Amino acid sequence: MKKYMIVAAAFVAGMAVAVAGLFLLPGHRWFSTQYADVLWVCDISNPEVVAEEVDNIFIGRVTAHGGQPTYQEGEDSPTTLWQVELVENLKGEFPETGTVTQLGGFDREGTTLYLNELHEELLTVGATVLFTVHLDAESGEYVMIPAVSAGPITEPLGPDNKIRQLWLDAIAG
Repeated sequence: MKKYMIVAAAFVAGMAVAVAGLFLLPGHRWFSTQYADVLWVCDISNPEVVAEEVDNIFIGRVTAHGGQPTYQEGEDSPTTLWQVELVENLKGEFPETGTVTQLGGFDREGTTLYLNELHEELLTVGATVLFTVHLDAESGEYVMIPAVSAGPITEPLGPDNKIRQLWLDAIAG
């Protein structure tokens, strides 16, 4: 009887470890994700239209999370702040370092991640990103305007970089 109890206890313990392991695997999310429909100021699928509408287009490296999420009054959808180091200005003059506001982030309880309908993920520290931003004159914030061909850059920077060239062509019109 004692032998069966030990085997049963070992089996239960093994199952508990296996189930816990499933929840601790990288990429497992302990939160839900919701995608918000957002009314954009322009056709975000067209780089030429975006280039005309935004104040700045630049390549930057995300250096840090910029602090606590902020919320519009009466809204549950947050915005997330990121510290960004300038790599190259393509349009406008983004400072050498600055804060960029990304629409989306975690709710106050940390149980729901809000993203825009492009399913754009939150930025990550260390990422090199092509930013399309609007400078909010009232707050002085640089607010990201998502664009279909903007975002993280995975290929080496330089004159042959396809994303960089696409946006230089869009800026030139």
